Amino acid sequence: MIQTEHNDGETSEGSEENESESSIVQRLPSISSIAKEDVKINFEFLRTTKVNNKWVYVIMIMKDTGFDADQIKIERSFSNFSDLHDRLKKECPYAVQSIDFPKKTMFRPTENEAVERSRYLKKYLTFVAHQGDVMKSNAFQHFFCIPHIKKATELLKCEEYSRSRTEYFLAFQLQKKLDANKEEIIPTICGAIETNKNLKDFKAVNDLGEECLSLLSDDNSNPYLLPLLYSVIDARKRLNLDTSQLQIKLRECDRKGKHDSEIETLRELLVRRY
Repeated sequence: MIQTEHNDGETSEGSEENESESSIVQRLPSISSIAKEDVKINFEFLRTTKVNNKWVYVIMIMKDTGFDADQIKIERSFSNFSDLHDRLKKECPYAVQSIDFPKKTMFRPTENEAVERSRYLKKYLTFVAHQGDVMKSNAFQHFFCIPHIKKATELLKCEEYSRSRTEYFLAFQLQKKLDANKEEIIPTICGAIETNKNLKDFKAVNDLGEECLSLLSDDNSNPYLLPLLYSVIDARKRLNLDTSQLQIKLRECDRKGKHDSEIETLRELLVRRY
């Protein structure tokens, strides 16, 4: 069991049921699957637990139909749900106009009250998730993915690479569930690449890098492209793999002949983003 630190009730939880890092590398989505997959998801509130004197809801996220080997567990507090509701009212008012959101109580709820509230929150989350394009909204990204990306970035800055990698992979799993676009997924994969590079797992750097380059396709203006190419070329050299095609790609993308010191590293881009 992997548990990240709690921050104002905003937590994440990984378990043996979650997809392993190696299998994620093998099953990164193709460009077509990101663009065309019709994703429907459901939520199961597994339990209510108290953390730092606050009630936290352990939620499993899974596909609506069929077998789902990629079931993800996260933890969110009532304040996280309240923030989601406020964001949806501004961004997607149509999604929340016909469903009530549980009111905040004046006093800290008892365990029975917290459990009862979880039933309303499950109903609320399931309803709004199936309204139009809500799953792709910024509000949903802020609720599900961004807490883990921010946590991963903080851990990256603190050079806690193993924990940072775990958070990046969890964020990636969530983005995949929510059918996030390429522009959101690419920085997350780059975060996993940067942490693996510092952990000297060059095979993972190469595998993740190749998938990320395929997502970038011909977008030579993307700021992640050049540092990504440098990272993958370095990893392939360490693995005694051919780099000739990537070297050609690098020369094509770097027509201005920038000096290495002029190119932002993946770490710099990731830290600047959050």
